[in-house]
Amino acid sequence: MNVTTICKLIEDKKIVSIDEYHEKIYWDGNIIDKEDLIILIKDSFENNKEISNYVAAAVPIENFVKVDLERVIEEKCEDGYEDMKDYFDYYDEKLIEAQRLINEWLDDHSWHNTVHYEGTAFLIDIQPLIDKYRK
Repeated sequence: MNVTTICKLIEDKKIVSIDEYHEKIYWDGNIIDKEDLIILIKDSFENNKEISNYVAAAVPIENFVKVDLERVIEEKCEDGYEDMKDYFDYYDEKLIEAQRLINEWLDDHSWHNTVHYEGTAFLIDIQPLIDKYRK
Protein backbone atom coordinates (compact mmCIF):
# COMPACT_ATOMS: atom_id res chain seq x y z
CA MET A 1 0.00 0.00 0.00
CA ASN A 2 1.54 3.30 -0.98
CA VAL A 3 1.97 6.34 1.25
CA THR A 4 -0.72 8.35 -0.56
CA THR A 5 -3.30 5.63 0.04
CA ILE A 6 -2.30 5.34 3.70
CA CYS A 7 -2.53 9.11 4.20
CA LYS A 8 -5.94 9.29 2.49
CA LEU A 9 -7.30 6.46 4.63
CA ILE A 10 -5.94 8.06 7.79
CA GLU A 11 -7.58 11.36 6.81
CA ASP A 12 -10.88 9.52 6.34
CA LYS A 13 -10.39 7.92 9.80
CA LYS A 14 -11.07 4.40 8.50
CA ILE A 15 -8.82 2.69 11.01
CA VAL A 16 -9.39 -0.48 13.02
CA SER A 17 -7.29 -1.45 16.02
CA ILE A 18 -5.37 -4.71 15.78
CA ASP A 19 -7.08 -5.64 19.06
CA GLU A 20 -10.44 -5.60 17.26
CA TYR A 21 -9.25 -7.27 14.04
CA HIS A 22 -9.16 -11.09 13.84
CA GLU A 23 -8.80 -11.89 10.14
CA LYS A 24 -5.85 -12.26 7.77
CA ILE A 25 -3.42 -9.36 7.30
CA TYR A 26 -1.61 -8.15 4.20
CA TRP A 27 2.07 -7.49 5.01
CA ASP A 28 4.66 -6.73 2.36
CA GLY A 29 2.92 -8.79 -0.31
CA ASN A 30 2.20 -11.73 1.99
CA ILE A 31 -0.94 -12.97 3.70
CA ILE A 32 -0.33 -13.52 7.40
CA ASP A 33 -2.20 -13.90 10.66
CA LYS A 34 -1.73 -12.04 13.93
CA GLU A 35 0.84 -14.52 15.28
CA ASP A 36 2.96 -14.08 12.13
CA LEU A 37 2.64 -10.31 12.49
CA ILE A 38 4.04 -10.48 16.03
CA ILE A 39 7.04 -12.47 14.77
CA LEU A 40 7.62 -9.96 11.96
CA ILE A 41 7.42 -7.04 14.39
CA LYS A 42 9.96 -8.69 16.71
CA ASP A 43 12.25 -9.45 13.73
CA SER A 44 11.98 -5.85 12.57
CA PHE A 45 13.15 -4.64 15.98
CA GLU A 46 16.05 -7.11 16.00
CA ASN A 47 17.12 -6.00 12.52
CA ASN A 48 16.56 -2.27 13.13
CA LYS A 49 13.93 -2.06 10.38
CA GLU A 50 11.29 0.63 10.23
CA ILE A 51 7.73 -0.52 10.89
CA SER A 52 4.63 1.30 9.72
CA ASN A 53 1.98 1.84 12.37
CA TYR A 54 -0.62 0.61 9.90
CA VAL A 55 -1.12 -2.50 7.76
CA ALA A 56 -3.82 -3.49 5.32
CA ALA A 57 -6.40 -6.20 5.69
CA ALA A 58 -6.18 -9.25 3.44
CA VAL A 59 -9.55 -9.43 1.74
CA PRO A 60 -10.61 -12.94 0.70
CA ILE A 61 -12.36 -13.82 -2.54
CA GLU A 62 -13.36 -17.35 -3.39
CA ASN A 63 -12.09 -18.23 -6.84
CA PHE A 64 -15.07 -20.48 -7.50
CA VAL A 65 -17.58 -21.98 -5.12
CA LYS A 66 -19.43 -24.38 -7.34
CA VAL A 67 -18.84 -26.57 -10.36
CA ASP A 68 -22.16 -27.29 -12.05
CA LEU A 69 -21.73 -30.56 -13.94
CA GLU A 70 -24.85 -29.97 -16.03
CA ARG A 71 -23.41 -26.66 -17.21
CA VAL A 72 -20.00 -28.27 -17.88
CA ILE A 73 -21.67 -30.91 -20.06
CA GLU A 74 -23.70 -28.30 -21.93
CA GLU A 75 -20.59 -26.19 -22.57
CA LYS A 76 -18.69 -29.22 -23.88
CA CYS A 77 -21.63 -30.07 -26.14
CA GLU A 78 -21.38 -26.66 -27.83
CA ASP A 79 -18.39 -28.08 -29.73
CA GLY A 80 -20.42 -31.12 -30.74
CA TYR A 81 -23.38 -31.54 -33.03
CA GLU A 82 -26.58 -29.51 -32.83
CA ASP A 83 -28.82 -30.43 -29.86
CA MET A 84 -26.16 -32.83 -28.52
CA LYS A 85 -26.88 -31.68 -24.95
CA ASP A 86 -30.49 -32.82 -25.24
CA TYR A 87 -29.44 -36.48 -25.37
CA PHE A 88 -27.86 -36.55 -21.92
CA ASP A 89 -29.83 -37.76 -18.90
CA TYR A 90 -29.25 -35.05 -16.30
CA TYR A 91 -31.28 -37.02 -13.72
CA ASP A 92 -29.03 -40.07 -13.91
CA GLU A 93 -28.00 -41.26 -10.42
CA LYS A 94 -24.33 -41.33 -11.40
CA LEU A 95 -24.38 -37.67 -12.48
CA ILE A 96 -26.21 -36.68 -9.28
CA GLU A 97 -23.65 -38.63 -7.21
CA ALA A 98 -20.77 -37.06 -9.16
CA GLN A 99 -22.18 -33.59 -8.43
CA ARG A 100 -22.47 -34.45 -4.74
CA LEU A 101 -18.85 -35.66 -4.64
CA ILE A 102 -17.58 -32.54 -6.41
CA ASN A 103 -19.47 -30.33 -3.96
CA GLU A 104 -17.94 -32.24 -1.02
CA TRP A 105 -14.48 -31.98 -2.54
CA LEU A 106 -14.86 -28.22 -3.03
CA ASP A 107 -15.99 -27.83 0.59
CA ASP A 108 -12.96 -29.83 1.78
CA HIS A 109 -10.61 -27.64 -0.27
CA SER A 110 -12.23 -24.25 0.28
CA TRP A 111 -9.07 -22.73 1.79
CA HIS A 112 -7.11 -23.50 -1.40
CA ASN A 113 -9.88 -21.96 -3.45
CA THR A 114 -9.62 -18.57 -1.74
CA VAL A 115 -7.49 -15.75 -3.11
CA HIS A 116 -6.59 -12.76 -0.93
CA TYR A 117 -5.81 -9.24 -2.03
CA GLU A 118 -4.74 -6.06 -0.27
CA GLY A 119 -7.78 -4.32 1.10
CA THR A 120 -8.12 -0.55 1.00
CA ALA A 121 -11.43 -0.03 2.79
CA PHE A 122 -9.62 0.51 6.10
CA LEU A 123 -6.25 0.24 7.78
CA ILE A 124 -5.30 -1.81 10.81
CA ASP A 125 -3.52 0.12 13.55
CA ILE A 126 -0.74 -2.14 14.85
CA GLN A 127 0.72 0.43 17.25
CA PRO A 128 -0.47 -1.58 20.30
CA LEU A 129 1.61 -4.56 19.14
CA ILE A 130 4.59 -2.35 18.31
CA ASP A 131 4.47 -0.83 21.80
CA LYS A 132 4.05 -4.23 23.43
CA TYR A 133 7.04 -5.86 21.72
CA ARG A 134 9.40 -2.88 21.53
CA LYS A 135 12.51 -3.68 23.57
